[in-house]
Formats: sequence, structure tokens, C-alpha cells
Amino acid sequence: MAAENFSFPPNSGDDDVQLFLKFQCKRYSVRRAKKAQGGTIPFLKVKLPMPPNMVATSALSFAKDATIESSLVEMGVPGIVSRDSGPIGILRSIFTGIGQSAFRDPNKAFQVQMDAGEMIFNESVSRVFQFNYQLVAKNFEEAQEISRIAAAFEGYALPRSSTTLKRFRMEMPPIWTWAATDAGGNPLPSQHWTGQNQPSFLQNVTVDRTSSGGVYSLSDGSTFLPLSTSIALQFVEIEPNLFDGDSGEIKSRSQIISGERVTGLVN
Repeated sequence: MAAENFSFPPNSGDDDVQLFLKFQCKRYSVRRAKKAQGGTIPFLKVKLPMPPNMVATSALSFAKDATIESSLVEMGVPGIVSRDSGPIGILRSIFTGIGQSAFRDPNKAFQVQMDAGEMIFNESVSRVFQFNYQLVAKNFEEAQEISRIAAAFEGYALPRSSTTLKRFRMEMPPIWTWAATDAGGNPLPSQHWTGQNQPSFLQNVTVDRTSSGGVYSLSDGSTFLPLSTSIALQFVEIEPNLFDGDSGEIKSRSQIISGERVTGLVN
């Protein structure tokens, strides 16, 4: 089955739009190499103008904990003979404290253990990408294409019914990728435009079919379609990412493990 293919504006060569995002979703695969390539069987391709607000949110999680540092190693050899550090310094501080507590106000001499906790890396929270579109049709043909695009995003964000046990099983939602291109379809550098995005799930789709402040429509004489539709898309990357210091690239865990480059973004 050939992948569904949508584009807005339908005839981009006749429009002033110069930069586009091409979205593609493919069947999910648990295999690392296929996951790194953005999935297996292509389901859908959508070409839209580059939105004015492309937001990517990265977050890391840290928790306070003790490190594996060794006091003896940290003190080093010079500290052994130092008056205020090393084993001699530790013993000196102990006996000094005892002496002070014996002859002075104990409250002034009392000291507590130094807080040796540090913020330790816990996990990388999957990046989230937000794209907000306001699509306004100039004619009935464009209104049809906008309606198809909105329905496609809503449908292909969901799990798919199983091809063998439709009543009892379902497949994982498709994997989504996207890339920036110019009007001629030539790819633009990912590090500059899309943040080296990795295969993702479409986790939120918000569609407002009366987004122009009222109920406005276009008609071909027999049916009516919305004039203006807003579509908000929120993608979440499937896996934690790592920074490859050798290549200077952001890569997914599957890409690191399998050695595959993300080649399935746009064809």
C-alpha cells in the first residue's frame, strides 16, 4: 500500500512559501536499526510551510546523592604531611574538638559532618517538539486538503488495530520524523532548523476547525468545509539522546547501538 501524501498549499510552486517541513510516519519497529531509520513501512507524508514557532524542549533530571569519591585519593600524597589536611589534619581536628569541648562552651565547639552530597545525573527526559499551524484556505480545493491533513494527523497519532487479531491486539503508534526543506525539496541542515531531531511519537494533536473567531466555511455547492483550521502538534522523542563528541551530533540510543544514521526522514 502506497503512503498517503498531502501537501499545503496543494500547489506550492504557485505560492510565496520558500521553506517547508516534511513530516513522515512509518510503522513502528522494536529493532534498533529500523527504529533509528524512523520505522519500516511508510504510512503518511505531509508537507507544510515552516511554522513561525518551532519549539524544542530539552530537560535533564538530577537527584542529590553521594558520589563515589575517596577521601584518601582526594587528599593525595601532599595532604598526608599537611598540618590541616590529610590523615594528620583529620586527627588534629578530632583532638582539637575534644579539647575545645572540655574547656569551652560545647555549643561553640560543636560541629556536624560536612554535607558531601552532589547533584547526580539521573536521566535524560525525552525532548518535546511543538509546532503550531494556522491554515486558511483560499478556495474549496485547499479546504479539502486542510481537512484531510488534520484528519491524518489525528488518525496516525493513534495505535493501529492488529492486522491479525483486530479484536484483541493493537500495534504501537507509528514513528514520526520530519525535516526542513526549501521550495525545491532540497534538505536544510538539521542542526540549524530542527535540532537534529530523532524518531518520535506524536503525543498530542489539537485541532480547532473554527479557529477564525467564528464559523466560516467554503462550499462547492453541495457540501461545506471549514475555512480556517488550527493544528497544534506535539512530538516526543522515543528514546534518550546522547551527544557524540567525535561527530558533534545528537544521536538516539538506537542510532548509537546499531550504528545507523537516520536516513528515513524524507524521501
